[in-house]
Amino acid sequence: MKIFLILPAVALLLLSACGNSSEEPLVITQQAKTELSQTEKDSVISIGKEIAQHSFKILGGNLKKAMAEGGIDHAVNYCNANASHLMDSLGTHYSANIKRTSNKLRNPKNTSTTAEKMVINNYLNGTKKGPVVAILPRNS
Repeated sequence: MKIFLILPAVALLLLSACGNSSEEPLVITQQAKTELSQTEKDSVISIGKEIAQHSFKILGGNLKKAMAEGGIDHAVNYCNANASHLMDSLGTHYSANIKRTSNKLRNPKNTSTTAEKMVINNYLNGTKKGPVVAILPRNS
């Protein structure tokens, strides 16, 4: 089972037994569980916001530095070469799978799943704003 969390305009996060180094991870163990309690949702959203803020801070700071060193072209090349490694490193730190995706892809490796496309479309259409938490099948 995976817990799916999206923070619009910041990151798409697929969380599985999420946590950080200073807290116990949130683990949902019931195999047939289809709903999360409000406490579980609040915990996932809190952890997701922390991960998104930290990810944005790291990537944004590195992009600003790359722009100062060599302009936009250098920053784009830096991002292409390093963003996935930075996200992997943060994912390891938080015991989470961090994924970047968009409705306008530049990298086919970041293709959205069906569930992610639905959330992106709802966000773009104004149907749903704010974090979305859902339990997905293990292979989603």
